[in-house]
Amino acid sequence: AQGSNTAVQAGYIKPAVPVIPTAAFRGNITAGPTPLAVQFTDRSTGYPKNWLWDFGDGTTSTVRSPLHTYTAAGNYTVTLTATNTQGSNNLTQNAYIRASTPVVPTATFTGNVTSGPTPLAVQFRDRSLGYPKNWSWDFGDGTTSTAQNPLHTYPAAGNYTVSLTATNAQGSNTMTRAAYIRTSIPVIPTAAFIANRTSATAPAGIQFTDRSTGYPKNWLWDFGDGSTSVIRSPVHVYSATGNYSVSLSVTNAQGTNVTVKTNYLRIG
Repeated sequence: AQGSNTAVQAGYIKPAVPVIPTAAFRGNITAGPTPLAVQFTDRSTGYPKNWLWDFGDGTTSTVRSPLHTYTAAGNYTVTLTATNTQGSNNLTQNAYIRASTPVVPTATFTGNVTSGPTPLAVQFRDRSLGYPKNWSWDFGDGTTSTAQNPLHTYPAAGNYTVSLTATNAQGSNTMTRAAYIRTSIPVIPTAAFIANRTSATAPAGIQFTDRSTGYPKNWLWDFGDGSTSVIRSPVHVYSATGNYSVSLSVTNAQGTNVTVKTNYLRIG
């Protein structure tokens, strides 16, 4: 009783011109210990209708995106043939899958920083070999973690020995780094710097290098020619002759310190 309405979308359906497909694929992992289960995903274009996989170990599949398990160690070449009514195309990736004999892992790790004032946040990275499945960290301050790549904050000053135990079905291995993390009580920084040269002919590019201690977070340079910089270790070009005094101000949460070198640069 209310009526009717019609919607028309011109050109809404755009049939593609049929073409021979172009085979493409990827695996979710390409290396690891046996048994290695790999989820293959078809990425072919051109609308294939059929798929034929050769996994390189004597087995095949016609599933579009199969899951295949490699049971023996070795390097395996994988081929996908994609087919439609226009024809076929294949992609071969040589030694695409590298399956290895399971071994006891070798634990190793790094931290993105190893020294600084408290509180010191350290991003640890597992670098272990042998494909561990479990991780046990001891940060040396009474705390632990089972994450593979933990972020840990040290709230107190001291030297901390860090250990990582990496484990898989074959066994476990531990790496210990004595006094790996060194944290200090926060202090006001002490400004210090050097230049790569103190005399030159204009125009002269001078590389300044910050040598401040106390872990500053901000830097302010005054190059003595009316220009400044907040870069930690800047390059500055002096275009006019003269003697120039240079100052560096460094700052952190504890305070600020300034050093001035009078007539530090002679530009001829």
